[in-house]
Amino acid sequence: MNKRRKERIARRKALEDWSKAVRTRDGRCMICNKLKGLNAHHILSKRLYPEFKLEVWNGISLCPFHHKYSRMSPHQDAIGFASFMLLRNPELFYALIDKIRAKTTSEVVSEGSRDIRSKL
Repeated sequence: MNKRRKERIARRKALEDWSKAVRTRDGRCMICNKLKGLNAHHILSKRLYPEFKLEVWNGISLCPFHHKYSRMSPHQDAIGFASFMLLRNPELFYALIDKIRAKTTSEVVSEGSRDIRSKL
């Protein structure tokens, strides 16, 4: 087995472990309380926030219907889902906002540093 394949398998296993940890922690769909067939959803996008993709606090358990298809789905209405998160768990919501702000601030600072260095 080549190195790339081993890395891909390790990444997939890490995401499976993350998913299981989120589903075990919640134990039910956080919208309708359904107990079976749960999906773990990343609250902060894996693509936009890759450093948080394996953090259990960045996950929420949802049944397949609420994960993908309902009007409450984070995939259908991100703003509506954020509103749900704010009402259901304000502490987690504001902690996530703080993480986003910290990342955004550090990106702006590093962008500014590059601009300054390029002008020297």
